[in-house]
Amino acid sequence: MLSDLTIAPLTRALKWLVWLTVVLVLLISSIANVYYTESQTIAARAEEWNRIQQDTLSKDVAKKAIPIASLLATPERYQNQSVWVKGYLNIEFEGDAIYWRRKDYQAHQYRSSLYVQFTDSLYQVKPIAAYSQHYVILKGTFDATDDLHAGSLRAIESINAYQ
Repeated sequence: MLSDLTIAPLTRALKWLVWLTVVLVLLISSIANVYYTESQTIAARAEEWNRIQQDTLSKDVAKKAIPIASLLATPERYQNQSVWVKGYLNIEFEGDAIYWRRKDYQAHQYRSSLYVQFTDSLYQVKPIAAYSQHYVILKGTFDATDDLHAGSLRAIESINAYQ
């Protein structure tokens, strides 16, 4: 009878100890998993950016690129022509555009931007979203009849980093 009285509190204490151990193990494993996943994501982003930096064009091609300011100033000159354009690219839902400068993007100067539309084949070859928020050179067909932006760059078949 005496042994029954001393075992009950020990059994309860042992159950609590096991429960606390399980909770601590789960907590530690979830923290480790978050840290591991976050470090993988950071490493993947760094690797992607290194690949983009290596994806620069030759200086000859970069010289051919037309600043957006030229397209905006004389849109009739480039209408329906294949052009190389350099500028600051932003990719977002219903807001894919290339801006003349980063400041124009930050100030929401849509009249200093061109709507961009990439070909499906380019999406399969390059991680286009990784080029967002960077200066790039695009090759596509210019269309000055877009109402929201000052024009649009359609059927983009090439994207490269610009430094």
